[in-house]
Amino acid sequence: HGLTVQMVTGFRALSTYWLPAARYHCDVVYTNKPVPGAFRGYGAPQALFALEQHMEELALAAGWDPLELKRRNWVKVGQDLPMAKAMGEGREGFEQIVQSSGLEECVQAGAAAIGWERRQDPAWKQPPDRPHIRRGMGLAICMHGTGIAGLDMGAASIKLNDDGSFNLLVGATDLGTGSDTVLAQIAAEALGVPLDHVLVYSSDTDFTPFDTGAYASSTTYISGGAVLKAAEDAARQIREHAARHFFDGVDPERLHLEDSHVIAPDGRRVSLETVALHSIHQAEQHQIMATASHMSYLSPPPFAAQYVAVEVDTETGQVTATDAVMAVDCGVAINPITASGQVEGGMV
Repeated sequence: HGLTVQMVTGFRALSTYWLPAARYHCDVVYTNKPVPGAFRGYGAPQALFALEQHMEELALAAGWDPLELKRRNWVKVGQDLPMAKAMGEGREGFEQIVQSSGLEECVQAGAAAIGWERRQDPAWKQPPDRPHIRRGMGLAICMHGTGIAGLDMGAASIKLNDDGSFNLLVGATDLGTGSDTVLAQIAAEALGVPLDHVLVYSSDTDFTPFDTGAYASSTTYISGGAVLKAAEDAARQIREHAARHFFDGVDPERLHLEDSHVIAPDGRRVSLETVALHSIHQAEQHQIMATASHMSYLSPPPFAAQYVAVEVDTETGQVTATDAVMAVDCGVAINPITASGQVEGGMV
């Protein structure tokens, strides 16, 4: 981890803002200490802490609002990330271009939520009725990643059981992040069934498909991509079987899966249980199942803005964070509850 943590540090520090020219140097020292492991952030928090402090100092020296200085310089849609190609996972990476960014929306939402305009109000900064109190407010932005481009791979297998339920096998490991639930949601939506109709078997690659691991914010994107491919393939097979045996040869593409049924354009429907039983025991005596793998040379960056209001008691030295707001552009939040848990954990 010694080299790759420092490469993440350089990548995040030199990619959050548009830097047409940049230089990064790191030293990796081999010691006789215990073998290190990975921890949340993996070098990025260290880089962004220094970077955002630097931007604050620049804004102060120039007499700028820190928010406006950051807005002028942060990386924008259409710009490339040169450090992504220069610094991959211990090797040269792949070219990345920012294809979408909700950072402006994050900044605006966070500013409105915390009351960013208060920071210049003398009565707020030093309450008249509490002369020993001083208040301040800070803003930090960040850009992260979604998996390691060209390296992370996940695979998934899914099968239709004779009661209309599905077994989903994935190598991804749920570390408490709720990935089993999210992957089941992806499959359930693609197959038109309730969430409790998808039974997940994960983690043990002795009997599940392979997965490079639950790290680098990759599980939903990479393993979820494999689940979606496998579920869509299974859905295709279900439609084809139903069209051939229950809907008089109608074009399978005109059928859709909903509420655990295959539904024709004219409203006729057949349950997935019926399709499964017919496939396994009557027609081809074949169980409908699918396997897929997914990897990507793209690592779409999520963006975030965090605001914190701090109160300092000049008599006791007590420092209190009175308000904290974090707005995150994570794309589509498949499970908003578990996603919010990730946001809160990252913020704290």
